Amino acid sequence: LMLVAAAGRVPIIVDGLVAAAAAYTAASLNPAIRSSFIAGPPSQHPAHAFILQKLGLRPLIDEAPLSQTAVGAARAFAAVDEAVELLS
Repeated sequence: LMLVAAAGRVPIIVDGLVAAAAAYTAASLNPAIRSSFIAGPPSQHPAHAFILQKLGLRPLIDEAPLSQTAVGAARAFAAVDEAVELLS
């Protein structure tokens, strides 16, 4: 799904451990996909930070790790949406 989204030039918010693992897998198949990734807030899983570091990503929002990944994605999406609005 990430490869298809990147091919369509859709930004991908990498939020939580499962999404980070999927992003890492997609990037191993196609390294150019990394430019489509936006890191959501950090999660409580230490592996999440490790994978983000391997991908060269820093969390978009610097806050305490969240226990629910969907909350982080919603916050990150709002920040991206505001940035696009500001640039438009």
